[in-house]
Amino acid sequence: MAIVNPYKLSSSDLELEYCRTSSRLCPPMAAAPAVVLLSNASNTNARLSAWRKLATFCGGIFFGLFMAILIRKCILGSFHLCLSIDRPKLINQNEKPFDIIGGDPNKYPHNSDKNLLFVGVMTAQQFLDTRAVAVYETWAQQIPGKIAFFTSENSVSNSKIPIIRLKGVDDSYPPQKKSFMMLKYMHDHFLNNFEFFMRADDDLYSRPDKLERFLRSVNSSQLQFIGQTGRGNNAEFGLLSLLDYENFCMGGPGVILSRPTLARVAPHVKDCLHNMHTTHEDVELGRCVQKYAGVSCTWSYEMRHILYHNSSGSEAFTGVLKQPELHHAITLHPVKNYMHLYRLHHYLQEVKVSSVETEVVQLLRELGTLHRHRSQLPLPALDNARNGVFLSHLGAPATLQVGRGTREDTVQPYSLVSKLQFSLDSSNPRHRPTSAINETITDVIAHTMETINELAKERGRDIEYRNLLYGYVRGSAGVAVQLLLDMLLLYRRYRGNKITLPVRRHGYLQVPFGPLYVRELPSLQHSITSAENPQGYATRLGSSAAAAAGGSVPDMQTVHFILPLAGRHSTFLRFTKNYERVVLQKQEAATLTVVYYSSSSSEANVNGRLWEGFASAADTDDLHLFLNVIKMLTLKYPAAVLTLVKGKGQFSRASALQFGAEQGFLSSSDILFCVDVDMAFTDALLHRIRLHTRRGKQVYFPIVFSEFDPSVVGPPPRDQFGHTAITEESGYFRNFGFGIVSVYKSDLFAVGGFNTSIVGWGGEDVDLYNKFVASKSVRVFRSTEPALVHVYHRAACQYSHLQQSHAGSQQDETQYSMCAGTVYSTHASCRTLARRVLANPDILHFAALRNSKTNTHGQT
Repeated sequence: MAIVNPYKLSSSDLELEYCRTSSRLCPPMAAAPAVVLLSNASNTNARLSAWRKLATFCGGIFFGLFMAILIRKCILGSFHLCLSIDRPKLINQNEKPFDIIGGDPNKYPHNSDKNLLFVGVMTAQQFLDTRAVAVYETWAQQIPGKIAFFTSENSVSNSKIPIIRLKGVDDSYPPQKKSFMMLKYMHDHFLNNFEFFMRADDDLYSRPDKLERFLRSVNSSQLQFIGQTGRGNNAEFGLLSLLDYENFCMGGPGVILSRPTLARVAPHVKDCLHNMHTTHEDVELGRCVQKYAGVSCTWSYEMRHILYHNSSGSEAFTGVLKQPELHHAITLHPVKNYMHLYRLHHYLQEVKVSSVETEVVQLLRELGTLHRHRSQLPLPALDNARNGVFLSHLGAPATLQVGRGTREDTVQPYSLVSKLQFSLDSSNPRHRPTSAINETITDVIAHTMETINELAKERGRDIEYRNLLYGYVRGSAGVAVQLLLDMLLLYRRYRGNKITLPVRRHGYLQVPFGPLYVRELPSLQHSITSAENPQGYATRLGSSAAAAAGGSVPDMQTVHFILPLAGRHSTFLRFTKNYERVVLQKQEAATLTVVYYSSSSSEANVNGRLWEGFASAADTDDLHLFLNVIKMLTLKYPAAVLTLVKGKGQFSRASALQFGAEQGFLSSSDILFCVDVDMAFTDALLHRIRLHTRRGKQVYFPIVFSEFDPSVVGPPPRDQFGHTAITEESGYFRNFGFGIVSVYKSDLFAVGGFNTSIVGWGGEDVDLYNKFVASKSVRVFRSTEPALVHVYHRAACQYSHLQQSHAGSQQDETQYSMCAGTVYSTHASCRTLARRVLANPDILHFAALRNSKTNTHGQT
């Protein structure tokens, strides 16, 4: 049968071929020469088809290999044919090693003090822009040498830090290969340029100044393998393939190798990688150093404190930083959150500045001593007024007689500190020691014990602090903090005759203040000054408050005074005069609502809101007097809003304030200021009320200045308007008083308002304060308010005066206790009472006699 090429047959040729192969009767046709020709070329076409198949097969193999290589390059590395979108370029890829670290290849330890140490920090792609950058921007800037960050071959970063990408290394964990190849790189490029080489992690913090002092005390020409010694924990015991004399340096706190040690170990890195017994990188490094350098990690207990590892994990160094471990350590590990690395660096820099200032003080004292003994030697010019640095006061000798003074008002008193603190300068003379006092005493004792035990090893003894029995502390202005401490110590002698016994010692100590720095700040355009320009003052304060609270403060928003009143006509006259001078004369946006309680229960219908709910003119004389005062002010100031309403039932401050807040003319968006008739205030008060009271956000409980008893301390000094001057002898700020409050009406009713079940004076203020403290939407703001003074008046604290209908109840006793505490607090200042006691020895004898009787009764 002839071979037919179907791609060169016509339709008639196909029909002829079909007739030949079937029994169908086809019409006669001429012979097709095309068929004959194809039949003659059959052998040639067969050979060509075989070659095409072979060529296609080989081409497919080569094409497949080419695509596989191309895909691999695109995935695992940069390739010029691959399309990259916003992919950071690999930097330092072709740079020389010394160009990467910014070093000079011609600098060696013998001709440069900055070639002591080379630090290699192991990191990974995910930490290049966080931890690595934090390390480079903090402690890496102060090391006595150079630093580089070693990472995987394909790591990318836009950070401008010295990055070395190790060929054939990835970021897999544990990083055995990365660690060994980093040592190999150090050996091949930097061996002769540095004395020591440090292997560090990117969560390590180092103190370069202490590290330099430590390394310069070590002989770098000998084999050194320095670190915190480890042999594994209990779970790993027997699984690390360590002999009895073998150990390893824990990698976290840092490992330091001398140049001879690195020179012996680095050439055998590949052998160490091929003969690992565990997955622990630091264990295998220690095994490799032991095998090829013949030296083990430093056997020293002190290395636990020098290269410090905190076992708290991610919580390490996140709390209080003032710890002994931080001050003694050279390296700190681990700092997992890179932001805490900046915090730790800032704190340790402050410690460094403080130690430098202490050295300055000691030098200046030596200069002062030389000048006093050799007066012909002039002191150098220590003060630099142009730059605002003053040092001359630091040359004074260390003595406790600095603050003794020549007059009583110049004597600086001590505070007695034991379990409690007794201080003349506090409104509460007997209280728990403040945080500042506790921190000062703790720091002083720690520094004292460190100084005492500085030569403990040489002397064969150790002294341990146990307890503070008592102490006296005072601050001498501009000089120092002076302390007299009675300490219980434990004396231990471990050389010769070994003894351990408790001892009691007095310490006379002084913490000098440092240099005085004066900086001139640019004047503030929106300064907060006195109330000379009330409207401008309100405008300036309002803008800052609006920014802080996220809203706007109307400059002249109306403040509605609510005043509960029962009798006390003369005091009310003083209050209205103060109100007239501050509010009415200056046309301040404010109203006054007086809620009055009289002794008569009869009521009269008198038209007008001014007289609403009052009895007839024959009710009481006080009522006529109050009405006349309000009427005269209304006639004098027609635009003023003054309201007098009569309270219902028995007098209660809580009911009076609640009733005043419920008045119909007050809307929910009004500011209510609950005040007492004994208060005196200035125009600055109104602006701070508007500033600190924020609807739905904040309620203002001002801390009032309360006058002392003028019969004891004398009349207080006053300004031209009769306002009491703020001094230690004239009064005190009542930190535990909550009776005066500024609040929006909507916020007051949102927490339930005043507790009207509380009758009499006292208790209702604390109840309201606790409601706002418990509120999740409105916060409480407290601040000393010098514009608000409680004028002294004698209080009669008796059950019958507080609660006639509930005498003897628990509530009555609480109110009585509050009232009595207020009376005692407002008697006089601590200084005045101390003078009276010292002037009258009989008081001390009486107190001693009473105490002795009390102790005798307690023993019997």
